[in-house]
Amino acid sequence: MLESYFVAPKTLQRLRTGLSGPYIDGFANSLEQDGFSHASAPRYLRAAAHVGHYLQQHGSTLADIDTSTAEAFFRHFATCRCPYSKGGKRNHHTYFGAKRYREYLVQIGVCQHYATSEPQEPEPALVVGFRHWLRKHRGVSDSTLRHYSRDAIDLIKALSDDPACWDAKAIRGYFVERTGRCGGGTAEKMVTSLRAFLRYLSVHGQCQANLHDAVPKLAAWRLADLPRYLTAELCWFCRRTEPDARPRGNGNRLGKSGWVRGATRRAAEDYLPLRSVHSG
Repeated sequence: MLESYFVAPKTLQRLRTGLSGPYIDGFANSLEQDGFSHASAPRYLRAAAHVGHYLQQHGSTLADIDTSTAEAFFRHFATCRCPYSKGGKRNHHTYFGAKRYREYLVQIGVCQHYATSEPQEPEPALVVGFRHWLRKHRGVSDSTLRHYSRDAIDLIKALSDDPACWDAKAIRGYFVERTGRCGGGTAEKMVTSLRAFLRYLSVHGQCQANLHDAVPKLAAWRLADLPRYLTAELCWFCRRTEPDARPRGNGNRLGKSGWVRGATRRAAEDYLPLRSVHSG
């Protein structure tokens, strides 16, 4: 079943080692039956294999997993020294992958189910209304509801529970800080969910109009960063040798190809495409 998501023999061997090895194929089958996409399932499987190595490093077994394991696993990434694991960025895939793996182990009887003693924090009224609106007017699935609600709750916790006090600076600052700790795919989904939440609040008069425009769009098109045939070093060299980097003429010269570092008014560290200018 693992071969449905990975093809490299080294990857398959690595995922089937450690404490999670005997259960990784069953977990993959469980993810497929539950409808996880081919984008999310491999990340959950990597997290499950990593959990096994993490527990082994700390002298524990899979039977010792409890409700606090996912939190501890998530925090250890900054100093990760687990064998066969490369650490990686901390995002919701690693956290929820570990939680979903524990649920699977509980189902098959490997570890025990521990009832949480702490009462769950109720959802804010804004998020409850947002969920109802999404289900009634957009007909979104349960997984999408969870994703949109999670991002909305995080935004409320980071700013305040009064959207009338939010402004564009606060929204953009939160977004930049939050996306700096996750991958591109997660950031793109966050753009969609936050814009939808802010539009909902704006329509109902609970925040400033057009506040959703404060959430910047991400360049997701192919080769948005840099063409494959150009290296960052070459672009930087062209920038240094061509003080006036604006494209002129027919754009055939390499120094005026339109792909330069810091040639726009945006941040100097970004690689941005410049529109070619053709004469005649």
